Amino acid sequence: MRLHLYQRGDVWWVRGSDGGERVRKSTKQTSVAKARIVRDRWEREFLDPTHFRAHQATVATAAERWLREIRKGMNPETVRFYDAKIRHVVRVLGKTRLAKLTHDRVL
Repeated sequence: MRLHLYQRGDVWWVRGSDGGERVRKSTKQTSVAKARIVRDRWEREFLDPTHFRAHQATVATAAERWLREIRKGMNPETVRFYDAKIRHVVRVLGKTRLAKLTHDRVL
């Protein structure tokens, strides 16, 4: 989808359509350069939504998902052990996106 910039007052907006679905969103930017950066990011998100979702995953969401999966087949005591360990990791790194997680960040 190609998004086009236009200005309403001081704020830059984008508009476009994809298969009949119309998109109109504010970039919340008054600078055209910053609005172009936002527009370009949104275009990449529309082109590959799977890639976008993968880069939005955080340590906290991955930990929650993993705990849900192990609860199905593991001993409850083992799950409780892992839950305690994971809570500490989430407390320290919970908002970190998985795509940005590095060895140095963990240390």
